[in-house]
Amino acid sequence: MAVLRNGKQLPYDGAGSSSAYAKPLFSQQQMEQLNMMVGYALVESGVLKRLMERDESLREQFGLEDSTWYFVTKNHFASLEEFCQLIMSFSQEGFLM
Repeated sequence: MAVLRNGKQLPYDGAGSSSAYAKPLFSQQQMEQLNMMVGYALVESGVLKRLMERDESLREQFGLEDSTWYFVTKNHFASLEEFCQLIMSFSQEGFLM
């Protein structure tokens, strides 16, 4: 199963200095849920198809929070690989919520 790394907390205040700390976009629990969804999408073509279609039933099936589902539905990705890269880029940068 694919493993996604948890987001780091990086210094960020909007101006590039370290006076404030950014909060990861995804909680540890939500990263685990996304990881599980990616894993299922790798082995179950139906889950992959539903992910590409942003099928709302995935939200409930994998216990995704509103903010996590918003991220899934509002970002562009055309493949599972792009989806994973998107998750990793947001997790590594750290964003204020």
